[in-house]
Amino acid sequence: DGTVTLPQKCTDWTFSYSNCCRNGAITTIKTPASNTFYIYATLNNVVVPGNNSPVFSNRPVPFICIGQQYCFNHGANDLDGDSLVYSLITPLQGSTTSVIYNTPYSPTKPLNTSPAMTFNPNTGDICMTPQSMEVTIMAVLVSEYRNGVLIGKVERDMQITVRNCNN
Repeated sequence: DGTVTLPQKCTDWTFSYSNCCRNGAITTIKTPASNTFYIYATLNNVVVPGNNSPVFSNRPVPFICIGQQYCFNHGANDLDGDSLVYSLITPLQGSTTSVIYNTPYSPTKPLNTSPAMTFNPNTGDICMTPQSMEVTIMAVLVSEYRNGVLIGKVERDMQITVRNCNN
C-alpha cells in the first residue's frame, strides 16, 4: 500500500519488481534456479489522472493436495469500481523474457490436473485437481478498465506445491 505521485502524465507507465532467483525445486519449467522472478504493473494516467490499482485480498495458498479439488479466487477488488478482466499469462523472467515450461506444461496447463484446470476470466477463479506431486508456477494478469478503456494492468505470479496431504 502506498501513494505514488508521478512527475507527468503518460499513457504507458510500467512499474516492475524482480528478484533472483526462482525456487530450484520447481519441476514444470526449464532451469528454475537460474530464472529471475519478475512482475509488473502498467498505468495510463492520461485517461485517468488519479487511480487506485486493483488489490489482491486473498493470499495464494502455496500447498495443495494431490487428488483433491482446489479452487482459488484472488479476491481482487478495485477501490474505484473499475471493471477487472483476468487472463493467464506466461510467468516472466524480465520485461521481455518469459519462463520456458517443460513439455507438456504451459501457462494454461501449469500442472498435471484431471479434469483440466478451469479459469474464469470474469472472476479470476482457478480450479484444479492435481494428479501428481510437483512444484509449479503460474501468472495471472488483471486488466483494469474504466468506461471500457484499458487504464492499467497488474500481474500476479504464484508458486504452488502439490503434496500428499488432506485439505
